[in-house]
Amino acid sequence: MNNKKTHSFKKKHYNNPSPVNQKSRSNLNNQQIYRPKTRQRLNLSDIIKIASLNIKGITDVKKQFLIDILGEYNITILGLSETNISNKMAKHSFNFYRNNYVTYFANEETNYRGNGVGLIIKKNYARHIVNYNSFKGRIIYVDFIFSGNKKMRIINYYGKSGRVTLDNFNQEVKIYFDKIKELVRESKAQNAEIILLGDFNLHYEKYLDDKNNNRKMKKEHKLFEWIEDEQNFYDPFYIMFDNLSQHSLNTFYPFNTNQNPSRIDYIWVTENLFSETQECKIVNTTTINTDHR
Repeated sequence: MNNKKTHSFKKKHYNNPSPVNQKSRSNLNNQQIYRPKTRQRLNLSDIIKIASLNIKGITDVKKQFLIDILGEYNITILGLSETNISNKMAKHSFNFYRNNYVTYFANEETNYRGNGVGLIIKKNYARHIVNYNSFKGRIIYVDFIFSGNKKMRIINYYGKSGRVTLDNFNQEVKIYFDKIKELVRESKAQNAEIILLGDFNLHYEKYLDDKNNNRKMKKEHKLFEWIEDEQNFYDPFYIMFDNLSQHSLNTFYPFNTNQNPSRIDYIWVTENLFSETQECKIVNTTTINTDHR
């Protein structure tokens, strides 16, 4: 698809991260955990490249775009939001590319438009997956155990968009926040490192502004407070880019040009992973029809 807007997605690099030790108990979308004949464990001496993108619906054209990007940037793990494909469709979405990557997708069984999350993972890393599961088509997570019993959980979250009121916060937002908190606590109890990424549909800068000016915090922004202050997660983009102008961090560029760009996509990491982060960047692309970078 042709799109005049410049689009890209976030990418992080980790060197030797200490990546969750749980029994394999899920058959998410009837997919099977990848079990190659070769059992050699990675020691994570190579750089791991993590990326996140709101794909705004997976199509055949966008599949080819993703394949090109995965190869060009040698991405290890890509989290996708707003896939807009059913669980049945997801089973066969990337069959022709499964020599190199393993895919995990999840969505609501009936109302899959405007929902859907996925993870695309290089096979040599996917062999270390010991568990995966999902929650209501907006959260998907995988657990790894690497050499030396090093554990890591990746949680991909696609937040609800639109105006938040007290009623729909309790009914439609809080349940996802509670699930994220459960998954984080569960991981930490197993001494696992955690990567929490995705399109949160939340504005971190607005949260900071309210916090720094002692204003009442919006309910939906309390997730940031919990992640950052209580759980000691780090936002490498905000920290490593703090000497740049604010617009450099924008990840959402509305098709409606009357609306301002903003930052609603994130990759949060635990302290050990942050200390080993070598680089983070927003990669520009021009070949996909999405309003996210």
